Amino acid sequence: MRPDPRRFPASCVLRVDGKPVRIQLSPAEIYGGPDGAWRVRVNRRWHDGVDGAPLYMDRARLAEFLAALLAAGPVEPTPRPEICDEMRVRVWLPGDGELEVGEPVMGWTYSEPILAHDGCWYVLVSAAGRHWHARCEDVTPLPAKYQPASIRRRMIQQEEA
Repeated sequence: MRPDPRRFPASCVLRVDGKPVRIQLSPAEIYGGPDGAWRVRVNRRWHDGVDGAPLYMDRARLAEFLAALLAAGPVEPTPRPEICDEMRVRVWLPGDGELEVGEPVMGWTYSEPILAHDGCWYVLVSAAGRHWHARCEDVTPLPAKYQPASIRRRMIQQEEA
């Protein structure tokens, strides 16, 4: 078994709205990033970009990140969207495809909504021969008659309630 390359030569705990937030810094070079930059973990989760690619921060950007974290104060997450796994949806297509960017296409969800570090909800979708994490605000469930039986029953029960 290969040894874990992670190292955290610097860390700190900040109190944001009375709750501890653990910040860990790891050298970016370990992960293919630039020399002198850092990869950051917040509460044992990597602080990556929305696309899932690692973010590398130099000293100035790290200072801005920590200052923004301290200034943010309490943040109320938005409510969980009414989207579930294996649901038929219409989703806005991102770039880098054969179809036009911003074109709505039909697809399926492959996960429950996930609340990301940026405060937005994302869901794994498959449409137009691609898989990606789409923002839930760009995903619209199709009417109940187009859903699989189990989801259709759930949607009808929610409408009756």
